[in-house]
Amino acid sequence: MTENPQAPISDTDKLASVLAELERERQKRVDAGQWSKGVRPVLMAVPQAGETLEIAQQRALYAYLADHPDAPKAVAAYDWMELEVIDPKPAVEPPGMQYAPDHADALDVTPRRPPPSPPPTRRDHCRRRRVLGRFPPTRLA
Repeated sequence: MTENPQAPISDTDKLASVLAELERERQKRVDAGQWSKGVRPVLMAVPQAGETLEIAQQRALYAYLADHPDAPKAVAAYDWMELEVIDPKPAVEPPGMQYAPDHADALDVTPRRPPPSPPPTRRDHCRRRRVLGRFPPTRLA
């Protein structure tokens, strides 16, 4: 009695069969409406001062559900981006804040403008003309 020994299944064949089974299951769920073909929406949570991330996610979810009432109502059904606003004190105060009532010790550190240059004299005028070669050098007293 000779039996046909089954050929050993390679890893590639095993992976291909598992992948085909997963694709069949996915297609069955998509056809039943239990699984969307699209990607999950990405919502943005911006926590306000003193607010936790969960509360900010709920607020963003409610805003999204106002526009999409048929969307899933669980926070876990979405991908999330969290924006954290970092608000350090400015190194230089803007002009409107320099002399605010709560800044009694503020100093004006605006650099002074240099004084205007004096108007040119007759000597400067003649020197410029000589340099340009318009007039021969003259002796100035």
